[in-house]
Amino acid sequence: MGQSINWDPVALAAFAEAMDFIAARSPASAKKLASAISEAVSKAAGYLTSYPPDKYRIDGNLQFREFEIISFRISYFVAPEGIAILRFRHVRQFPERY
Repeated sequence: MGQSINWDPVALAAFAEAMDFIAARSPASAKKLASAISEAVSKAAGYLTSYPPDKYRIDGNLQFREFEIISFRISYFVAPEGIAILRFRHVRQFPERY
């Protein structure tokens, strides 16, 4: 991979909360989701433009990108040294422009 992956503390807390919620009902589903997200994040870090620009970004900056995995939207920032995961939200949450 070679590129760093950094999680914003708020995004990481949202991820942990979602995993706890899902694991309480179905540990297998939580494991499947965590694996899918890990693969997608690794793909984003390995090929920085592998996902489209974030449609909720107000200024349209192409360094902000996003992808959806099993009902969760992950937004990240592309930097020369890697990516920064900025947001982790369920797709049914009211989308916030930023």
